[in-house]
Amino acid sequence: WCFVGLFNKGVNALAFNHRLNISWNFGCDVSAVVERIWQLGLCCSSLCVLQRLESIASLRQAHSTYTDRRRRVCFDIAVGLGIPFLQIPLFFVVQPYRLDVVEDLGCSAPIYNSVPALFVYYFWRLFVSVLCSIYAALILRWFILRRLQFSAALSSQ
Repeated sequence: WCFVGLFNKGVNALAFNHRLNISWNFGCDVSAVVERIWQLGLCCSSLCVLQRLESIASLRQAHSTYTDRRRRVCFDIAVGLGIPFLQIPLFFVVQPYRLDVVEDLGCSAPIYNSVPALFVYYFWRLFVSVLCSIYAALILRWFILRRLQFSAALSSQ
């Protein structure tokens, strides 16, 4: 997601370097949509990584079966790709007009700041970020616990 978002910003910066004319409307529409979903995609993929790291650090699962791995991959794809792509049609509800074009920056989709925009656009990022911080705290807890167990095992010998 980070590559997609930064590549999009780079292409926009090169395409609109010291000019404002739009030569390809569809490309600008796609660029505006990518600009709106890549941050949420980055948060969701971080959530997938943190969730996996927490399950590794907690030692809940010693070995996994084929169905467990398949279920895990399906869940990661659903969270990492499904939630950002689900936001695309929802974003058009709170988009007041088609595009904003800024010189040297490129195309972006405007957001109408309203109560529906809070739930459709901003709430998702906040919710996923809170989940990421919860998983990060759990990971830190497990790492501290494992370090204490390891130092106790070393001191007992």
